[in-house]
Amino acid sequence: MKRGTTYQRKDGRWECRVSMGSMNGKRLYKSFYGSTAQEAEYKMMISMQAEQQQNFLTEMTVRELAAEWFYVTKNRIKESTAANYRMKLDKHILPAFGEKNSSMLTAKDIYAFIERKIKSGLSARYIADIIVLSKHYLMDTH
Repeated sequence: MKRGTTYQRKDGRWECRVSMGSMNGKRLYKSFYGSTAQEAEYKMMISMQAEQQQNFLTEMTVRELAAEWFYVTKNRIKESTAANYRMKLDKHILPAFGEKNSSMLTAKDIYAFIERKIKSGLSARYIADIIVLSKHYLMDTH
């Protein structure tokens, strides 16, 4: 966790200033203000935690996200359902999206995937099952 420099400004407010690195040789800062030093530091801490959590989720690939979801879910479902999910993940979803960053997955990608599955001759019901499975692990982990 980054640590900021906290000081009282001339206007009486407190500022917690955090270095965010540099761009083109110029140092970048982010400031958080409060009526007390503790308030400014608290605002900084909350912001940095939210940013860290967001980065963690957005850096996961679809394969990593699906593996985490499956690990948590497999004990709550029947063994046959778990096997069915695993097969659909391994055969259809992961080959298409496995290495893609989960936050970069777009509706266009999904529509193209569905179109390919329809053209490959899979039944509408089977394709619907794949879509529902995708929604489960994408929604359950967010």
